[in-house]
Amino acid sequence: MSSTTSEAAPGMPEQDALADAIVWTPAIDRMVRIVAKWVRLDTPGGVVFGKQRIGKSSACIYLAQVLHSAIGYPVATLNWSMPINESVSEREFTQERMRQSKCRAVSHRDVAVLRGRLYDHIEQLADSVCARRVVVIIDEAQVLAQQHYGYLIHCFNELVHRQLRPFFLLVGQPELETINRQWSESKRHQIVGRFHVHQHLFKAVAMPELEAVLAELDRPVLPGGPCASALHLPVAYAEGWRLADMAPVLRDALTLAKNQHNLMEDIYVPMQYLRSTVLAFLYRVAEGRLDAREASPTLMLRCLRDAGFFGVIAYYAEAASTEDSTQQEVAS
Repeated sequence: MSSTTSEAAPGMPEQDALADAIVWTPAIDRMVRIVAKWVRLDTPGGVVFGKQRIGKSSACIYLAQVLHSAIGYPVATLNWSMPINESVSEREFTQERMRQSKCRAVSHRDVAVLRGRLYDHIEQLADSVCARRVVVIIDEAQVLAQQHYGYLIHCFNELVHRQLRPFFLLVGQPELETINRQWSESKRHQIVGRFHVHQHLFKAVAMPELEAVLAELDRPVLPGGPCASALHLPVAYAEGWRLADMAPVLRDALTLAKNQHNLMEDIYVPMQYLRSTVLAFLYRVAEGRLDAREASPTLMLRCLRDAGFFGVIAYYAEAASTEDSTQQEVAS
């Protein structure tokens, strides 16, 4: 390998090699467009579910930041995360929702007073952005117990009484799909009709999406600063190489891994493992004085192993489906 195209082995920069920020992915983009459509149709709520550790919580934060742009008119958004303890009292439940809504006056003996303060705060938030539409994004919604749904119904009805237009988005693990069926079978239509009107399956990064996601990961950590490929592999960067150029070799490595694990389903890579794989690649190439443009599937397999992906590869394999809600909602 020519010394003009290999990387020297400098001390690793102290800065994070990849931006510590929420990275756009096609899955997040689909979720934004689908939820925006649900809100435009004036439906009261919907469900987004998907496997663990695939970026749903990050997607919730991203959605809250861009939903008004996707919809095209002002929207007040709140991000709530649910408690794991099913025995949480209404008082504790309300106080935690107040804290998550950045409402400071969370102390009072009377839970009715606390509820009123929460609803006043939400109304003031809507007024501050000149919005009547309020979107409440509820993360970890699979842990909601029946009494919690009762609290949410009360909140929904009170917001309507205040002439606001609420939309509640429940986001959580695959159990949410099962919970929806249970509510339907038990004829709990006051719950289904408010919170489970629509459903969308959120997935990790698909193999055809790797170029787009890697390009997003290659954005500068600081405005005007170097991107990951320039920071770690300046020689390759100067000669035109970018992180997105990893995608074909990474796909080959994932295909090899799929065959080695005897998997028939499509492979999806959660952002956590993709990020670690990229970091492993950057460090291996820099420390080994390798040419990034000559990376092999064998090297990429080592990086995937470094990231710990092989321990969970079977869990994140999914059969391709032309009937999932993603394709139906986006196409319609």
